Order: sequence, then C-alpha cells, then structure tokens
Amino acid sequence: MDRIKGLYKAHLNTPFPDLKGEEISGIDLVLIDSDTAGLISKYIGSRGHLVDNDWQILKVCNSDLQTVIKELNDTDRPYFIQLKNIVEQIIDNG
Repeated sequence: MDRIKGLYKAHLNTPFPDLKGEEISGIDLVLIDSDTAGLISKYIGSRGHLVDNDWQILKVCNSDLQTVIKELNDTDRPYFIQLKNIVEQIIDNG
C-alpha cells in the first residue's frame, strides 16, 4: 500500500498533458484520467478495499490506458504510463 501511495502522490504532482478535449479510439483522455484517479483514491482511502464493480471498472480503465498509450507520442505517453503502472500494482495486490 505504501508503494501505491507514493506512486500516486508523485503522479498527482505530474501535470496533465496538453490533451484536454482529445480522444483516442473513442476514449476521452480527461475522462480516463479522472475515472482512474477516482478509483485509485478510493482504493487508498479504503485501505485496499474496492467493491466488485470498482474492480471491473478498474480493469476496463487499465485496458483503455493500454490502448491510449499505444497511440500517444513520446511527450504525452509517460503521464499515462505512470497512471497505468499504479493501476497494475493495485490489480496485482487485489
């Protein structure tokens, strides 16, 4: 849990790329960021507990992040890789 908290704290200090209003393969980049961040916050706040529906949504977010990462340029990709890495850690711990 401490590792996830540390990764998320670092992520929160990373500015969102200049991609507001952008979509990739029908995935709104601001929405995938906020949905994922909300679930990460919930996971941390509940000390590692999510309801079944949250786990399902988190897995969809993980898949969507993978899709997005493949299509982004080298400048914008690291932000979403960082977010995906946190999600994968949570899924592995779940």
